[in-house]
Amino acid sequence: NNTFVDNLYGITVATGASPKIENNIVLRNGLGIAVDDGNPVVKYNYLWASTTNNFYNCPDSVGKMIGIDANGDSLDAFYNRVADPKLVSSATLNFAPQSDSPVIDMGDPANPGGIVLFGAAPDVGAIEWSPTMPVELSAFYWRDGYLFWKTASETNNYGFEIYRSEDENWKSAARIGFVKGSGNSVEAHFYRFRDPQAGFLSGRNYYRLKQIDLDGTSHWGEKTVLVSFDEKNSLRISSNYPNPFNGETSFVLYLPVEKTVSVGVFNPLGQRISTILTGERLQPGAHTLVWKGVNAQGTAVGSGQYFIVIRVGNKRFVRRVIYLK
Repeated sequence: NNTFVDNLYGITVATGASPKIENNIVLRNGLGIAVDDGNPVVKYNYLWASTTNNFYNCPDSVGKMIGIDANGDSLDAFYNRVADPKLVSSATLNFAPQSDSPVIDMGDPANPGGIVLFGAAPDVGAIEWSPTMPVELSAFYWRDGYLFWKTASETNNYGFEIYRSEDENWKSAARIGFVKGSGNSVEAHFYRFRDPQAGFLSGRNYYRLKQIDLDGTSHWGEKTVLVSFDEKNSLRISSNYPNPFNGETSFVLYLPVEKTVSVGVFNPLGQRISTILTGERLQPGAHTLVWKGVNAQGTAVGSGQYFIVIRVGNKRFVRRVIYLK
C-alpha cells in the first residue's frame, strides 16, 4: 500500500530478490515496475503514465492485459491495471483518491498490509478513501492532554470511536476509546476525550474520529490531529544534510538505549555500493554518520540518486540522497 510518483524508477527489484509487490499506485515514473534480477509477486497494482514502460522485465503474464474490470480498466491475470488512479492532487502531494477513483476497494481482499479498511477491501495506494460523516464537525484539536471536538449539528449520531496511529497512512491505527453522541440535534455540542496511554507515548501520533450512526453505520472524519509527544525516550533520525550534495552528506541518529546499527548505501537497482556501519553496538545518545559520496573502493560515485538504508535493531529506515559532481 504505497504510492510512487514522479521518480526515475517506480519500483525496482534487483539482486535476486523475490518480494511481494501489492496494492501500489505507480504514477508518472520513468519505469513503473522494473525487474533487474529477481522473481517478485506482482499483483493488485495500478500503473499509469510511465515514460518508458509500465512493466519492465516482469515475470510471465505480469502486465499482459487480458480483460476489463467493472470500471472499464484493463487488467492482467494478477489484477494489475493500467489506469489513471485519479488522485486529489499529486502535484501538491495530496495522494488521497478522489471519490470516483477506480482504486477504491480494488486492492487484495486478503488485506496483506493489515490496514484499517473503510470499505469491502483495501484501496490501492498509500491512502484509504472514506466517506464523510453525517455530523458537521466544526472543530477537532488537542490541548493539555485531551482531544476536544465540537459539532454544529448531528444526524442519527450514536457516538464517536477514537483512533490513534503512529503513521499518517493509518496502517498502525488502533481504537482507543468511545464517546457517546447526541442523536439528532441542530445545536452545537462539545466533546472531549483523554488518551489513557498519553503518558507513555513518544514521537508523532495521529488521532481521528469514526462517527457511528444509530443503525451501526460508520463514517470516518476528515480531520486529523497530529500530536508530538516528548521524544526523549524515542529513536530519531534526522534528514540528510546537505541534500543534494557534493563532497559529503550526514545525518544524526539519536538512540534512547544501546542498539545494534547497520548503515549501507544502495544504488537505484538495489545494489549495495558502500557500507558505513556493519552491526555495530552504539551507545545511547546522538551519533553523526557521514557518507562522502564514494563506493566500497573509495572511488567517487556517479551523479544521481542513492538510498541510505539504516537498520536499528529490527527497524529499517531509508533516506534518499542526490549526489552531484
